[in-house]
Amino acid sequence: MNRSQVALYTPDSRYANAFMDYCLRHEDNRLNVKSYTNAESLDYAIRNEKFELLLVDGLFANDPVMNYECKKAILSHNKYISDPSIPAIFLYQKIELVFKQIYELLSEEAVKAVYSCAAVSSMPDIYGVYSPCYPLEREQFAKEIAEYTGENRKVLYINFAGLTESDMGDDDGISELLLYLQQPDKAITYKIQALIRHEKNYDYLPGVKHYQDIAGIDKSDIKRLLAGFEQLDCYDLVIADVGLEGESARELLQCCTKVWMPVNNHMGYGRQEHFLHDLAVEKNEGILELIEPVSIPEGWYARKDIRVRCIKRLKSISESR
Repeated sequence: MNRSQVALYTPDSRYANAFMDYCLRHEDNRLNVKSYTNAESLDYAIRNEKFELLLVDGLFANDPVMNYECKKAILSHNKYISDPSIPAIFLYQKIELVFKQIYELLSEEAVKAVYSCAAVSSMPDIYGVYSPCYPLEREQFAKEIAEYTGENRKVLYINFAGLTESDMGDDDGISELLLYLQQPDKAITYKIQALIRHEKNYDYLPGVKHYQDIAGIDKSDIKRLLAGFEQLDCYDLVIADVGLEGESARELLQCCTKVWMPVNNHMGYGRQEHFLHDLAVEKNEGILELIEPVSIPEGWYARKDIRVRCIKRLKSISESR
C-alpha cells in the first residue's frame, strides 16, 4: 500500500515534532508527513514534491500559502470557521480524531465534503474552592476534590493563588500564561495545553513562580483564561483554587458551578461570615447561591482517609459521580 504524502505547515516546532512522532509510531504504514515551519522551505517543497494534502496552521489561513494548487485543510485554533469553502480540522482535540479527519479528507468522498471544526463546545463544570483566611487548607481541599473526582472524570486543577505550595518549582504555569495573554495574535488554548502537567488522577496547571505574577490579574484576564479552557474542550471538570481577592476573585467565583469555603476554627468562621455579608451588601446573590461553607474535620492534616470522607460527604461531589 502506497503511503499518502502530507505536508504540515506550522510555526510551532513542538507541535510539528509531536505530530510527526505520533505519525511515525502509529501511522507510518499509511502516511508520510513532512513538516515545515517557514514559508521558504514549504514553497521549495511544494515546487519539487507532490503532496496529496497540505495542512496549514490556522495562524496562516490568510497567507499566500493558501494559493497553492493542492488539496488543503486548515488546522483551526477555533471551534468555528468563517469560510466553509476550505476544510478545517479543530487543532485541540484528540490526535486520533485529527488523523481520522485527515484520512477522510484523503478519501475520494472528501472532495465533495465541507468539514466544520467540531461539534458545539460546552464549558466544563467549574468547582471553586475559596477561603478568606486559610490558603493551605484551601489548596489541600481543592487538590483532594481533584484527586477524588479524577477517578472517573477528566479533571483539570488550576491554582489561582500567589502564596501556596504550588508556587514552588521550576515548571512554567500561570506565571507564563498570564504573560502570554498580553501578547497579540497568539493562540491561548495551545499554550494552556503545552503547560499542563499530570498528577495522580488529574491534570494541573502549575502555580505562579512569584506572588507578584498574579497580583495584577484582572477581570478581563479571567475571561480570556476561561475562554481558552472552553476551546480546549477536553475536560469535563475544572477545579479552580481561588486564591485571589477583590474583583478578580468575584469574577472567577461567578463563573463557577459550585463554590466551597473550608474553615477550621472560630476565627475562620468569623471571617467567612464577614465575606458572605460583604457579598450580600454588594448584592452578589449569584455568588452567594453557589457557596457552601465546609468545616474542616479534626485530623484533616494527619489522615488521608478523613480528608476523603470529608470530600465524599459534599453533596455536589456525590451527585456528580
